[in-house]
Parts: sequence; C-alpha cells; structure tokens
Amino acid sequence: RRAAGASPGRARPERCNSVVLLPVAVDGTTAALLVAYTCGDRQPLGRPETDLLRELIERTQTPLRNALELRRTRQVALALQRSLLPAPPEVPGLDIAVRYRPSTVGAEVGGDWYDCFVLRDGATVLTIGDVAGHDLPAAVTMSQTRNMLRGLALDREEPTSVIMRRLDLSVQTLYPECTATCVLARLERSGPGGLELQYSVAGHPPPLLIGPDGTARFLTAARSPLIGAVPDPRYTSAREPLPPGSTLLVYTDGLVERRHEDLDTGLERLRGRSAEAARRPLDVFCDDLLNGMLPSGGDDDVAMLALRVAPQE
Repeated sequence: RRAAGASPGRARPERCNSVVLLPVAVDGTTAALLVAYTCGDRQPLGRPETDLLRELIERTQTPLRNALELRRTRQVALALQRSLLPAPPEVPGLDIAVRYRPSTVGAEVGGDWYDCFVLRDGATVLTIGDVAGHDLPAAVTMSQTRNMLRGLALDREEPTSVIMRRLDLSVQTLYPECTATCVLARLERSGPGGLELQYSVAGHPPPLLIGPDGTARFLTAARSPLIGAVPDPRYTSAREPLPPGSTLLVYTDGLVERRHEDLDTGLERLRGRSAEAARRPLDVFCDDLLNGMLPSGGDDDVAMLALRVAPQE
C-alpha cells in the first residue's frame, strides 16, 4: 500500500511508518520480491496484513510455476532448433540464403527445419520440413527427423523419391505417432553451365521457381502424402531445369497459411510478392518476403531457404 499521489518505490523514508519485504519463491528459486509499505497517517502493517500477503503469494505459486516452465520450455526448444539451422554452404555459381522466424505465441516453437549441404558427388541438397506440433517434443522429433534425412541423403546416391520413402519408413518405425511434411531437392550440374533440380514433396507447400524475368510459378509435379500418413508410402520425383538468374524458394506453411483464409490465397500472395522482388539481392528478397507476408505477432514458425543461380555472363 502507498500514500495517495506517491509513486511506487519513491515514497520518502521519513513518511513511511512500516515496510514489509516478502520473497516470492518458486521451486526454491526467488522469482520476485514483494514490497508493501504504508505512509503518513495510515495504520502500520501488522501480522494480519503480513499473513494476508503470504497467502496471496502462496496462491500465485501454480500460475508462476506454469509461466516459468512455459518460458523455460520455449527457451530450450528455440535453442535446440537454432542449433540445427545451419548457415548455408558456399557453392560456386549459387547464392543461398536462409531465414528462420519463431512464433511469438507462448511455447509455440519447435517443428520447422531447413538444411543445405553438398554431397561427395558435388550435388547440392536442399531440405525443408515441418514436424507436427509446437512444443519441446516437436523440436526434439524435428531434430531427429532432420538428422535422419541428412544421413539417408549422404548414405548413397539415390533419387529423392527413394530417399523420402526410406525416411518415411524410418519415421513410422521409430516415431509411430509422428507426422511431418517435407521437401527434398537435389541440385545437379547438367552439361556446361546448366543446372537441374530433382525434387520430391511430402505434403508440403510446393517449391516456388522465379525466372530471371520475374515470372513465378509453383513446382507441383512431385506431390506425395505427408510423412507418417501411409503404411506403405510411395513417392515420386520430378526434374526441373534452373536457368541462369532464376531463384528457387522453399518455405514452411507459416509463411502462407492464415486462419480463416484459403491456402490458395496465401500461395498466390507469395507468388505475387516473389515476382515483385525477384530482381533484388537475395538477402533483400528474403527479408522483403518475411516483412511483407507475415502479420505482426505471427502464431506459427517460419523457415525459408532461397537459392539463386548466377546470371549468365
């Protein structure tokens, strides 16, 4: 309590006639300090008032414990996720940029990932995916799924459809309750100066290809069900030439999905904005998409990986 017109913590010592300091402890850790005082002609705080304050503190234990646990869970999940989102490799003739923006809602972080690495045969692998869930278990499962996919892609030179099938069967065996979406792409040299993309899509939003002239279109030729949905999964793969100066974008659904809005609306918005920003430097291109596509206080994670082929000299 404080005298009328006084600011908290600024009462003059000579005007205070009583002060009570009580620690607010949660699971043995002091989370806050409660300070109560009376000033002027008001009755000093006595044992009844102190006992009431102690009771109020006791009643805050469960809400405070839940709030601290929520914060700890989010911090752990976010740290785990960021540790698994690497910087892109340096690949001659390619410019690669990555972005990750966590949800701003509670502990909703954990399911999105991207990856990019170069194989022994010189091919560049791009992956992006999303494990169902927005919590610490989702972050853990994401890390295991992402690492399995990296190992399967490195193990042998196979079409992306075969690798995706092996990933799906592995997930169903080890994590039977898990479902996930994913894009796996392999970028190969095809003749002098030529590049070709081989890709497979498992229930994920389609990759977007923006030509050097700004024409943007989705790659929809290799659609398959999401991981963990079909007992005996079959995947397809498709090939797409990447001309000089073109930009390839893979992303998670947080970039395009909105509540109470059809997904096609979000995809068309992404296609339009990507076409407008196609001639900007790749880092600027990615930042423009994030800033233009995402509402303030987004409630879902967003991961993006963009690749641009060097223009023809």
